[in-house]
Parts: sequence; structure tokens; C-alpha cells
Amino acid sequence: MTAQPMANTLERPPNDVLTRAHQESLGRHIATFHPKRRTVAVIAMIVMGLASLVILVGFYFLWLAFQSSLNPRQAAKRVYVFDHGFMTVNHAGPESTYRWDRISSVYQEITVNYSNGIKTGTTYVYTIIRDDDVQTKLTHFYDDIARLGRLVCDQVARTHLPAVEAKLSRGENVQFGDVSIGRPGIAIRKGIVPWPEVEAVNVREGYVSIKRAGKWMAAGGTPAKKIPNLYLFLHLADRFLGVRG
Repeated sequence: MTAQPMANTLERPPNDVLTRAHQESLGRHIATFHPKRRTVAVIAMIVMGLASLVILVGFYFLWLAFQSSLNPRQAAKRVYVFDHGFMTVNHAGPESTYRWDRISSVYQEITVNYSNGIKTGTTYVYTIIRDDDVQTKLTHFYDDIARLGRLVCDQVARTHLPAVEAKLSRGENVQFGDVSIGRPGIAIRKGIVPWPEVEAVNVREGYVSIKRAGKWMAAGGTPAKKIPNLYLFLHLADRFLGVRG
């Protein structure tokens, strides 16, 4: 888990955002994330859409354009990050707040896209679920989404860590989807892999994998995107393996 980053903009949040943040005890504003600006690409989509209105694909390109930052309602969206959580904002003002201590789960899906063997980009989807089951998705719609996602995952992991450590100290296991971590080792569907036999734990080819006797094995067969609070899971594994304190 990394240190808390500074704001990526000096933009002061609007008064209604600051008022809501004060009411929710979110603390100090530390970062603002805007929609990506894709003016050239969006103009190209509009041209393609207008040129091909006679076929269905034309409507698709126009729909993509109006989901972009050229649409005033979309361009007004923001994610304001504070010491104790974040707030989503739309054209009408504050939308929802997510305090770190009220987020129960974060699921992350990171996909590297290729075309003819050449990397064409990476897509990000972070699904954040509150303890009252209200949820939101943060995607590559936002500029610097990788940093925003890391920040959210890291802060949620930090917040959950004390309770998880207390649970482990009582000899209990901590569940993460199909896998769990405890003092004896990592429990997967096939049984427990004792810590002395675990050489490393990482995400490989979209799955949480365990290196055992020099070979990598999928832990539970569940994709990493289905593991809640993946950051916390990997951090705990590192702690047990002595990779970091």
C-alpha cells in the first residue's frame, strides 16, 4: 500500500461539494479527476456517424460521441477525493459519497487490449460497493483512471487492515471470494497451501496465482476481477511471505 498522493489539480471544489464533504466528514480535499478529453477522436466519431447514418453503425458512433466529454452533462462529471473518501458529481451537483470506512468491497477489472499483437490500450473498471449495497463504477471515462483506481483500492485496504489483522490474530480466516487467507496458509477449493510452500502470490493472466515448487497455479480458478478487495488480499499475502512489512 502506497503513500497518499497529492492533488492532480489546484481546482477548488464548488461550494456545494465542500458543504456536502463537511456534512459527511470527508476531511481535506486531495485530488480531482475529470473526464478524458478526446476532442479529435470524438469529432471523428461524429463525422463517421453522420456519414453513415443510413446504416445502424452510424447511430452507434453518434451515441459514443454523446457519451464523451463533448456532451456538457458528461463533461461536468467529477470525482473529488478527500482524506476519508470520495464524492461523485454530475451536472446537477454532488451525487454520492463513499467514505473509506463505509466501502465494503472494491472489484477491479484491468484489461490490456491488443490488435494484431500490438498493444492498443488498457481499459479499467473499478466497482465500488458501500455497506448499504449502493455502488458506482469508475472507468477509463476519467482521466488518469489508473491513479484514481490505485488510490481508492489503497485507501480501502488501509481502512480494512486493522479489523482484518484482529481477525487473523484470533486464528480466523479472512475470505476473499473463492480464496481465503489465514495463519496456516491460503485456502483454495482444493485445500490449504501452507505458507512454507508458497513462494509468491500474484495476478497472472487475469487470475490470482500461487507459485509453489517453482510452478504457478491458479488460486481457486476465479478471475482476479471477481476477488473483492484484491489490494488487501495481495498485501496480506506479502505480509505473510515477508515481502514487505
